[in-house]
Amino acid sequence: MSSYLGLAQKNWAIDIHNDSKTLYEIQEDFENYWQNKTIGKGKGWKPFKRREAFMEPRVFPSGFFPYEKLYLEYKKLINQPKNTSQSQFEANWQAFGPTEVPLQNNGSKRGVGRINNVTFDPNNNNILWVGSPSGGLWKSEDGGQNWSSNTDLLPNLGVSDIAIDPLNSNIMYIITGDRDSDDTYAYGLMKSIDGGASWISTGLSFNINSAYRGNRILINPNNTNILIVSTRKSGYGETYRSTDGGETWELVLQGPNLISMEFNTSNSNQIYAVTTGTSKYYRSFDNGLTWENVTNESGLPNSGNSRAVVAVTPANPNVIYILYSAGGGGFGGLYKSTDGGYNFTLQSNSPNILSWEVDGSGEDGQGTYDLALVVSPSNENLILTGGINIWKSTNGGVDFNICSHWYGAEGIEYVHADQHILKYNPSNGILYSGNDGGIYKSEDNGNAWTDISDDLQ
Repeated sequence: MSSYLGLAQKNWAIDIHNDSKTLYEIQEDFENYWQNKTIGKGKGWKPFKRREAFMEPRVFPSGFFPYEKLYLEYKKLINQPKNTSQSQFEANWQAFGPTEVPLQNNGSKRGVGRINNVTFDPNNNNILWVGSPSGGLWKSEDGGQNWSSNTDLLPNLGVSDIAIDPLNSNIMYIITGDRDSDDTYAYGLMKSIDGGASWISTGLSFNINSAYRGNRILINPNNTNILIVSTRKSGYGETYRSTDGGETWELVLQGPNLISMEFNTSNSNQIYAVTTGTSKYYRSFDNGLTWENVTNESGLPNSGNSRAVVAVTPANPNVIYILYSAGGGGFGGLYKSTDGGYNFTLQSNSPNILSWEVDGSGEDGQGTYDLALVVSPSNENLILTGGINIWKSTNGGVDFNICSHWYGAEGIEYVHADQHILKYNPSNGILYSGNDGGIYKSEDNGNAWTDISDDLQ
């Protein structure tokens, strides 16, 4: 549950996901850092140890993790000669389960694993898609009662974003890799032309050794052959644009890691984006061809933060919100623009809505790892934020009230910890949360939540 991204002062926290050092060198940095320190919550110790435990038996003797091996084995499989007997690949495997989310002693659901994104079929409210960091893409045809996946044989099972063509829901895209925690690397943008039944590579493909991660996919609603995709590689970003449905691409921005991007809801020529690191605000006025860092002239902070997320609403195309996490992962501030993203004003920076505590009294948080923001599609002043918990504001972010807590303290509604996506289905107004425990939905703007993760294995 702890965060380890954005901790620039702790080299071990970043290096364990790069391939420039051996695990042995990184372990030495880790031990030196923690010598004579007390292990504390949210400081990166536990996730490092998880990653170390996974890597340690796989790096001997060189110390370097063989990131490319899974892909190479997959290539061997699909390149088998046609006359080779396939019987060796036809074992009758079945999922062992559990098919239902296990319960904790207090009766709340324990969780089945992280969900990075949720997306909706524009023509059928019962069809939902979710993407996981290392468990592939999953589909429900009945509003989340049952789930299935057909991506188990893809060589990389991380899905950071999902996009469906608004004019033809048979055309879909997924960007691979893991945006928030580097669990998997990206091998590019995948495309389906049969509603997700099968997937093919696009012109935006990466060598798995290059350590790319996917961030975001935008489809121009006025010309759905135009795609804009942001990615990250070893600490810096690359944003690409295609005008032919993904066959060919132009690199339009290199350096800034655009972890969050949104179209203006009435003008797709205008795109708003924010970066990781000391987060910057970028804007494009020509549908993603050129980008400009306009942080300083927009009234937004230029230092003291570590990550941001941007949100828009069709209720008012001139309204844009940006949520910041501070350097320690706590609440850095919520900013609002009412003039189409030219000027922003601080709405609030307290209580600490990114902390663990039910009243937001704690210090720091996990905003470098889990950070989410959504605006109601029908009310520009109704917003929800996601960190460890979910908080809601009905006055544009000036005041917040908690509406879910990671273990249900003080009778607050329980939702599993660490929110990675909050999204409304614009067709029916149902709100969804993807978090470290699975996928939840709310039919009353976050007052009550239902876990719909059963059958997600």
